[in-house]
Amino acid sequence: MARLDRAMRGLVVFALLFALGAVIDAVYFKGRHLDDAQKALFGLTSLKHQIGR
Repeated sequence: MARLDRAMRGLVVFALLFALGAVIDAVYFKGRHLDDAQKALFGLTSLKHQIGR
């Protein structure tokens, strides 16, 4: 149970840092880096599906 608590805490911290990074990117860089990260995520997802077939 303690492992699950630590894992959830780590996931929450990661999500908060990602959200903070997205806000900073939107304010200072007009979303340019967030758009690049989104494209990379879609590319990795597409690659995962292609490998899985």
